[in-house]
Amino acid sequence: MSKHALRVTTLLVSAALAQHAYASGFQFSSQSAANQATANSSAAEVVDASTISYNPAGLSYLEGNQFSGTLTVVSPSIKAKNAQATTPLGNKITDGNGNTITNDSIGDPAAAPHAYLSSRLSDKVGIGLGVYVPFGSGTDYERNSVLRYNVNQTMLKVLALNPAMSLKLTPKVSVGFGVIAQHADAELRQYANFASSMFGGFTRQAAQLNAAGDQAAANGNAAAAAALYASADQMEAAAGKALAQDGKGPLDGYAEINGDDWGFGFNFGALWDVSDSTRVGFSYRSKVKHELRGTADWTLPTGAAVDSINTNLTPLGTSVRSVVENSLGYVDSAASVAVTTPESFSLHLMQQVNPATKLYADISYTKHSSFTQADVIYAVPKVTIDTSADGKTNFTRLQPKWKNTTKIALGGSYQFSDALQLRAGLAHDKSPVPSENDRLSTLPDSDRTWLSLGGKYAFNKSLTLDAAYTYIMIKDASAKVNGYCGGTRPDLVAYQNNPSQTPGAVNCVSSYTAGTVDFDSSAHLIGLQASYRF
Repeated sequence: MSKHALRVTTLLVSAALAQHAYASGFQFSSQSAANQATANSSAAEVVDASTISYNPAGLSYLEGNQFSGTLTVVSPSIKAKNAQATTPLGNKITDGNGNTITNDSIGDPAAAPHAYLSSRLSDKVGIGLGVYVPFGSGTDYERNSVLRYNVNQTMLKVLALNPAMSLKLTPKVSVGFGVIAQHADAELRQYANFASSMFGGFTRQAAQLNAAGDQAAANGNAAAAAALYASADQMEAAAGKALAQDGKGPLDGYAEINGDDWGFGFNFGALWDVSDSTRVGFSYRSKVKHELRGTADWTLPTGAAVDSINTNLTPLGTSVRSVVENSLGYVDSAASVAVTTPESFSLHLMQQVNPATKLYADISYTKHSSFTQADVIYAVPKVTIDTSADGKTNFTRLQPKWKNTTKIALGGSYQFSDALQLRAGLAHDKSPVPSENDRLSTLPDSDRTWLSLGGKYAFNKSLTLDAAYTYIMIKDASAKVNGYCGGTRPDLVAYQNNPSQTPGAVNCVSSYTAGTVDFDSSAHLIGLQASYRF
């Protein structure tokens, strides 16, 4: 089956990939190496044009024209351990060879660029433009993972274009405002256990054929009854073969879903020089709504198991591919999903202790509760294992039920020499995940502690280089994952024994599997930044 990936037309977007292990939720919460070196506690300091992202009021503090470019390299270690899962029929999910893949490494290294340009127009006015990565998320399981039916891979890349300006209201108070044009690009891979869908469909058709045969026999039409019973036998044989592959892999298919969108928001901030040694600030970033639109491309099962079932279906004038595409509706189509990046508030402080030493603090509040549910909508409805109503549905639902969070960061800097400044910081970042029942296997978020250090070296009055290293300790976590789409597990064992009954779960595009998994995660970050004044 052909793949029609929706391509991003902006080169910077394709380069701006971030891993989820960087910040809570799907925030990419460091947009400069200078701030990263203090665990993102130094927004009140205003040392370069990256203030556009942290607090646009800082633009009126910067002298002349300035450019800052940052590259952040993320090396996450996300280990999924002790994974196990079962199908609604109670069968253990394996890799196709009878093996249970219980451990997986789902995070890969990535790099994200950020660039800023600022200009001081007058003693009171500064303007600038930022191009940076505010959000990003990505995890990728092995394709034969036992958790493959609970979404196998996700990726979210977000790039912000942020023109901003700042005005000094008084010699001690500045305000700033920016407009955010935000491009979001998402990918998702979901596996389907067609074995259970085909078992249910073939079982229902066999029951209908047997009932029709009984009616033909009652009407004295023995030939018709015999033909119907023979067809029912073929369907029952096909159902048995499908059941034998339940959760094992040979009858798996998968969808690759791609979409992108532009959304718009704003940011603003204020800075107040309380005294010559103390500065406080406030900043706000609005939420941005995205309606990502693209395609869902399905790859259907092939191989010996399919060929075996086709020996029963061919005499009936059909095939596995025909059943999956035409009867069940699993064909390439348009798809969409709504995603809202969260709004956030930040209070920050800088205290000049002595000519060489500064202390920093930041407390940030992020409204992750905007991500409580996400529905992937398919243009073509599909038949699932649920037989309620007409048996068709057009969505897959994720319900993370995230909560709002607070991050607290403390840091400091020491001017070791005229050219070299040393920087360090510590932060604690709460997770938005309320419980293990709500943790997504592809967003295994947990509480994080940041340990950062770095330095700034001034080659001359125009050129400075920042370097930062951060180790993120992520609290061990567990997840109880399922494909119930917010409902309860369907009783397919009862359905297997009595096909006239419906499973009774939420009718969504899902394989309705359930499992558990433990996560052991950490991350290393390296940031490099060059700033030039001209």
